[in-house]
Amino acid sequence: MFRIPDSNGTSVVVNEIYEDGFNITATKYMNKSIKTFKRPILESYFTKAKRIVIEDIDEEVIPTGINSLDEVLGGGLKNGLFVIGANPGMGKTSLMLHIAINLALKKRHTLFFSLDMSDIQSTIRLLSNTSYRFEDLDNMSINDLSNPRKIYSGDKLNDNVERIYKKFHEVNGYINVLSIHEDVLGKVDNSVTYVESVEKAIKNFRQYLKQTPVVVIDFLQLLQNQPTSSYRDEYDGEITVKSYDRRLEMDKVIEQLKKLSSVYKLPIIVITSTNRSSYTKSNGYDNSDYDIGFSKESGNIEYIADVLIRLTSNDDAPTVFGGPEQKVVNLNIVKSRFGLAQKTIPLTFIPEYAFFREETSQ
Repeated sequence: MFRIPDSNGTSVVVNEIYEDGFNITATKYMNKSIKTFKRPILESYFTKAKRIVIEDIDEEVIPTGINSLDEVLGGGLKNGLFVIGANPGMGKTSLMLHIAINLALKKRHTLFFSLDMSDIQSTIRLLSNTSYRFEDLDNMSINDLSNPRKIYSGDKLNDNVERIYKKFHEVNGYINVLSIHEDVLGKVDNSVTYVESVEKAIKNFRQYLKQTPVVVIDFLQLLQNQPTSSYRDEYDGEITVKSYDRRLEMDKVIEQLKKLSSVYKLPIIVITSTNRSSYTKSNGYDNSDYDIGFSKESGNIEYIADVLIRLTSNDDAPTVFGGPEQKVVNLNIVKSRFGLAQKTIPLTFIPEYAFFREETSQ
């Protein structure tokens, strides 16, 4: 038994409730002036779904280009917060760069906050992935493209590198990598690591390009709130005054990202490192358990995120003679508000080219 106010502000005792469609309504009232109210939720949903199908509104559902993943996610990426975690070396950054190219081929923009690698390192992986996915190009590994002597023939680009560059140039305009860099004054500009900069970049993108991007942050533990105060030491160096509990700040950051995805109606994908217990145990790399608390300094991440995905290894790697090293990586869908949860998607990962292939395509 509980009390609710009627239209006159009088407190009324309600003896029984039941769930009617999508709303809780009362069946017995002390005052009959209170009327039930039910919003036409289903009608609104079907109208919106019809509009998406007829008008092909791709900002509502954005396919990743990995069919098995899209199927589990209910069609692809939606407005919301996606968290991808894995042990070191499992290919989580490579996976997101691979998806960024998939999106670019469909003329979808990606804002890629590369906090862990330089923009050059990210670009090398994108070029290598490009060389591997197109049959008319000779494959060049990440190692090859990191070697200046294999890039240039004298003072000119190697012919094959030039072909790769031209092919990548077709999609490069859709992949926007932001990273820590040296500014015009020769100082390190790390403003890209502030969550406030994420919002500013989204606003600028929407204002100047009139489009909404997919946002990727690599990785969460390097993101922070912009310092509120600082002072200069005796050598004129700036020192930030900041005292905080790192876990509490991570909670605040993840809450801010969730709000950004809701306010600007876009997918935000966050890469996170796993907690130490996930990779110190003997089976840490091949554990396919759907552990919701795998993220380092997880706090409320597992509760706030719309989708949680954990990458783990699979021993059933295909044997390829004379080809690049391959391994099977499982995408374990730990949680999903958009589609199916506790599902496992196996992908073939080729680290040498930062490339992923669906197992079903073999």
